[in-house]
Amino acid sequence: MHDAGVSHCEDGGAPARCHRGAGVFAALAACLAIASCGGSGSTTASPLPVAFQGRTPIVGTVTVTSQEAKPGGKTTKANGMMRIRDYWWEFRQEMSDPRASGTIISSLNADQRPDGIADMWGEWTLTNDAGAWECRAWSGAIRTGRLEHFTHVEAVGTGAYEGLILVVDWYFGEEGKGLPVGSSTPAAGWIEASK
Repeated sequence: MHDAGVSHCEDGGAPARCHRGAGVFAALAACLAIASCGGSGSTTASPLPVAFQGRTPIVGTVTVTSQEAKPGGKTTKANGMMRIRDYWWEFRQEMSDPRASGTIISSLNADQRPDGIADMWGEWTLTNDAGAWECRAWSGAIRTGRLEHFTHVEAVGTGAYEGLILVVDWYFGEEGKGLPVGSSTPAAGWIEASK
């Protein structure tokens, strides 16, 4: 898969602890905001760029629709570490490019320290009427004492999206109450041809 600065484990283990997804998200969101503004006093917004260096930028939102998409999650504690395994959540992603919009089913695994900081990983599949995007190893992190959740996904297209890669970053900020059903967050990324 495309390397955006995040190491992934194909064997299901925890990803490396270097997460640059938030930086990619912020840079892409800033570029899209600038690109969508009209220039020279224009009151009409310019269209979003179709492609930049072979990548079609996308922005939108992700909403939690279920915290129990599949049964079987397990949480254990060992040496002060909470080990979260095989929880399945459902999300609705609405993006500026309909190819990246649809229903997401994602597994959640995490190793969380007592201060709330955690490394996360799992599988992720987005489906819609035209095809699906499949990610065998997304990565993420929880920082600032459980209050900031970052997720980086690189997914391979199937069906009408065969030969394409979807890269998307999410950022959930919370107030110590977790991510209840109905929670939404911005998302940004791009679609590109697989290499």
